[in-house]
Amino acid sequence: MGRAKTRGELHDALLTEGRPRAQDVGAITVALRCPMLNLTLKNVPPELHAQLKASAQANRRSLNREILARLEAELDAPSVDVAAELQALKDFVASLPRVDHDRVARYRSSGRA
Repeated sequence: MGRAKTRGELHDALLTEGRPRAQDVGAITVALRCPMLNLTLKNVPPELHAQLKASAQANRRSLNREILARLEAELDAPSVDVAAELQALKDFVASLPRVDHDRVARYRSSGRA
């Protein structure tokens, strides 16, 4: 079973597809019953505002929908255990065969590398 659609995704699907699919009907009903909360951003740097606005235009979304899409994507992204990934990388590197640099130099000097 896939992840639940956000209210914005359901709205976008209605706009593009014209009618909801059977599996979305319950989610749409729940989304319509849930009141939306407002969030006001203050002191947004002009450069950030310009980047968000350009991204919204490129994605054919309103500025509000662009910000919501980015927040949802960030919060839905899986967390990465950096220490575990670093250890896995170290283990992989340790499992690689050692390079015999003298042998490589011999091959190069004999024209075979």
